Amino acid sequence: MHLKFKMVICLICLLQINLPSYSINLPEGILNQWYITGRTGMSVLLKEITPELKALNNEFRNQPGLTLDLTISKSLGEKWEPGVNFNILKLSGNSDLPNFSATNNHYAFLNLLQLPVKYVTIVTSFSAICRYYLFNKPGKNRVYMKPYLEFGAGINYFFTELSYTSTPPDDIPRLIYYKGTQSSGPKRGNEAQANVGLGSKIVLPANIDLIISLNGDIINYDCLDAVHNYNETKRNHAFSIVPKFLLGVIIPIKKNNFSNHHMPWSP
Repeated sequence: MHLKFKMVICLICLLQINLPSYSINLPEGILNQWYITGRTGMSVLLKEITPELKALNNEFRNQPGLTLDLTISKSLGEKWEPGVNFNILKLSGNSDLPNFSATNNHYAFLNLLQLPVKYVTIVTSFSAICRYYLFNKPGKNRVYMKPYLEFGAGINYFFTELSYTSTPPDDIPRLIYYKGTQSSGPKRGNEAQANVGLGSKIVLPANIDLIISLNGDIINYDCLDAVHNYNETKRNHAFSIVPKFLLGVIIPIKKNNFSNHHMPWSP
């Protein structure tokens, strides 16, 4: 647990202390432009990968879910834009039978009924991120694109439930396994994660800019589908890959003389 927080703290220090040293001689107006970015889109649990980089077979038909994303960032010259990010997303999936690698290996997966099952997971994350803009050449066009790379790291919190899709007979509980959704028992998951992404800001001559991106969360845990993974009787300790396709808007929250548009609340 200490290692997770040390990694996040180190990244925040790099973003807030080291990066400004590359831009210290730039005009004050460029250095102090703050932005709020709001995005929404879809995400899905794509794969679980072992420490040996082996992709495990999906044990569910994973379904896409809604994602909401909020970033507060500050430009440092024309290239760098560090910030902090909050993200919430929903993951889900189903299976016709509970034939998992965890069956008869995990205490919650003993004597399961051969009935259809489903999982639902709510994930929230807090990350320190940085965008690096590849180029900034508006030319003669007032509308132009600024492609960027994004990277970061943070902490992931998730709540998950696995249950039968219908009520079992003989008063057998519908809920099979959970983390963090009940007053007792297993608590919510909290794990370190890395963030990567590729996107573009679409600069407009209006009050806001647009943004489109393909992001990915690499989460250091294998239970986002409520089921641990086993190789025979040994845990795989895999990590999870969650891609996200996002669309949104960027709003400046501090005006400067170098911006090509007014604040949204300006006349």
